[in-house]
Amino acid sequence: MTRIFNDSNGATTARRQQVLREARGTYTESVPMGYASATGVPTLGTVYYCLTPFLAGDLFSSTRMVVNGGGQGVGLVLTKVGLYTVTTPSTGTLVASSVDVSAAFLSAGEKIVTMQTPYIIPADGVYWQAFLTIAGATTAPSLIRSGIAGVSVGSLGAIVAGSQTGQSDLPASCVVVSASNFMYIMEVTG
Repeated sequence: MTRIFNDSNGATTARRQQVLREARGTYTESVPMGYASATGVPTLGTVYYCLTPFLAGDLFSSTRMVVNGGGQGVGLVLTKVGLYTVTTPSTGTLVASSVDVSAAFLSAGEKIVTMQTPYIIPADGVYWQAFLTIAGATTAPSLIRSGIAGVSVGSLGAIVAGSQTGQSDLPASCVVVSASNFMYIMEVTG
């Protein structure tokens, strides 16, 4: 029997990746979990954006992140996750967000963050999943991330991973700045 590891257009590999996502209970993600290469501690008051593909009709109601065992958040006063449209390569609009989930990010392990109001994706495309944490004066949680830095891709030129500093909450409109930010792993679970 001959095994096909990849066909000329990558369809076999893509299908295998989808099987793996489904086994984990996810259907799309900012970066495949297999690319997780390290942990990172986000800068407090900075929103981190990770480009994520969606199909028309997808329901964005929750996402999963992983807090590393070695660096739980201490003294967190606000932690939120959200979803932004991509209006231009560096701007977007908030369409879904969670309530404050700081208590969940005080301990290690997988965290499923539920949105206040689920968002139905109207058309195939990319969106930014966003993460923000603010601490009273202590420590942000250590999160699983990839080694992929923020770059622009595709005909839209959207920033794959970027940030927006000086925020006290998820902004209604974002301005994503490309930098050497690494992508935090954000898996859409529902």
